[in-house]
Amino acid sequence: MHRPDDFAVLMALGDSITAGFLAAPVPESGSSSAQHVFAKLTPAPAEEYRGTSYAIGGDPGALTLPTLFGHWANVSGASTGHHPPLACLAGAGQCSRHPEGDALNAAVSGSIAANLADQAREYLVPAYEGLVGDEAGDGWAFLNVGIGANDICAFCLSSGVFGPGTPEQFAQGIRDAVQLVRNHVLGVLRVSAVYKLTVDNPYCAGPLRPPRLPNLPLECSCAMLPGPVGDWTRARMDDLSDKYDAAVLALIDEWRAEDDPSFAVLWQPGQAIDLAHYPITAVSDVDCFHPSEAAHRRLAAGVWNRLTMGLADKAIPIAWTEDIWVRCLEEGDRVVR
Repeated sequence: MHRPDDFAVLMALGDSITAGFLAAPVPESGSSSAQHVFAKLTPAPAEEYRGTSYAIGGDPGALTLPTLFGHWANVSGASTGHHPPLACLAGAGQCSRHPEGDALNAAVSGSIAANLADQAREYLVPAYEGLVGDEAGDGWAFLNVGIGANDICAFCLSSGVFGPGTPEQFAQGIRDAVQLVRNHVLGVLRVSAVYKLTVDNPYCAGPLRPPRLPNLPLECSCAMLPGPVGDWTRARMDDLSDKYDAAVLALIDEWRAEDDPSFAVLWQPGQAIDLAHYPITAVSDVDCFHPSEAAHRRLAAGVWNRLTMGLADKAIPIAWTEDIWVRCLEEGDRVVR
């Protein structure tokens, strides 16, 4: 059993959420009201704000897992800055990378579980060897895997290559990547809750959306369909999400049975991300789908606060509060396998 401050290297695999897509920083507190209004009227660039990603961001002033780990230990691997989404020629691995800022954030927007191994093989493992090399010492490496939103959103598409994978295929995608870099796993969040949070909300009728139109099914058609059909697809998405979680939990049981003293798996239930009860500012005002910087900050604190808890306590919803509470480590804290 290890303390959270035993970790020396932080890494991440995932999709646009881990990449910080559209998580534009809020205006600085010192800006005038006129500047703030202008910022709201001007669409944020469609970029990945990797420095504010809850899982791996390292921008100064950001509240992320690396900045929390970094309060207690000297850690490396956090991504900084922002840039346009990666252009990938094949799969999710051979991409136009920005290693100077991405560091050990291998996430690629649009990825599904089957792409994780490419991320690990083509970028993360070489980047880790280049950054850490033989200097890893006795410190533990922490790999955050956040995947599933795009797999679930493919439910409404035709079967085959464009449809969602089976729960077994979903788990296999994670297994393949983790066999390359042994890891930490985050459960599948309820993407279907985005519809109830954003439908008919004026916050979502910004510069890129004609006013007074309902949410358009552009980014996740299954979640955004209106009426009874949408209610049915969202229920099926939630059911598929549960099956994905069950498949990953079975995979975790396999890893735990290995009883490898150099490898531990942590599970953070995705239902702790309580989108249905969050304010509209939890999503980007550009697309009303991806988490905003405010959400990334609260997600980072919520995951950190649960890091040393048992499974039942980890499932307690991460409440949205104005003041973000971060738990300080205590002498007896240990990471629960």
